[in-house]
Amino acid sequence: PGSLPSPHKVGKMAARAVRGAWRFASSPWSLPVVLVAAHQYDTHFKYARFNRNLRSVYAAVETLYDYKVALARTKDLDALHEKVAKRWFDVCCTNAGLYIKIGQQVATMNHILPAPFLKYFSQMNDQAPCVDMSVVTRVIKGEFGGKGPHEVFLDFEETAIASASIAQVHRARLQDGTRVAVKVQKPEIAVQMPWDLLCFRFLVFSFEKIFDLPMYWTCDAVCDAVRQEVDFRIEAQNALLAKEDLERDGSGRFYVPLVHSDHSTKKVLSMEWIDGIRICDLSELEAARFDTAKVAQMMVEAFSHQIFLSGWIHADPHPGNMLVRRKPEKVGGSA
Repeated sequence: PGSLPSPHKVGKMAARAVRGAWRFASSPWSLPVVLVAAHQYDTHFKYARFNRNLRSVYAAVETLYDYKVALARTKDLDALHEKVAKRWFDVCCTNAGLYIKIGQQVATMNHILPAPFLKYFSQMNDQAPCVDMSVVTRVIKGEFGGKGPHEVFLDFEETAIASASIAQVHRARLQDGTRVAVKVQKPEIAVQMPWDLLCFRFLVFSFEKIFDLPMYWTCDAVCDAVRQEVDFRIEAQNALLAKEDLERDGSGRFYVPLVHSDHSTKKVLSMEWIDGIRICDLSELEAARFDTAKVAQMMVEAFSHQIFLSGWIHADPHPGNMLVRRKPEKVGGSA
């Protein structure tokens, strides 16, 4: 016992292993087995980072066929746009992650894209898939030295109130009772992001060459911005600067929630809880007796100030990020 096998025995074992591997490789079942194994590994251990981008490439090929071949034969252009919009909406919903972010940007381009794209992608403002509470707990423990949500916060609602591309939001209370919105990053984002950005570059490059649209020059800026978004410390700093800029006149017309830096990290962001109505919910605004024309005017003034005066611009202005409320009696007080 404990003695090493002889070199002759080792050689025979290696030869048997090589012959077995060759028989497997020569078998007609070898490729399907390898593909299934790779698919399962990618799905269960790597957050489907390869499968999801393969799905995107396939959708791109179908879209290329629709707009390069089928377009010349179709009699119903609206139906074709509907088909393509539904296809990409399904891809974004299935892939989730950064694809939700892309879908949110598509929803803001109603001035140049056909109506079906707005119809589908406007649903993506805060309805991305949620992760389980066990995953949220794991993320918070990793960011706060092993402390769980109910140790870091006095109360923490396990059901997310909103879910976006890279994170989801939970109601909570700090130990002093202050209400906060806690944004928790989804763990798959860090694994999927390099592959997603690589696929994004490939698709943009391909569409540029096929449709003769100069788009690839935007890739570096987009990819850099996405990488910054997964570091919530940058978002916290930007929120502080935006607060200082928009509230400078002291009128209280615009308000940016406070960031609780002692409860915020790279993957967890805690901000003051604000009750309000989404700026796109016209029926709710009218029911609450808001002057919608005045609300629209205030929004234009806010962005005009940012674009033409301060240069500090809110670059993600989808409706889920802008709320309307009555001005509190004390500016900066609780909503």
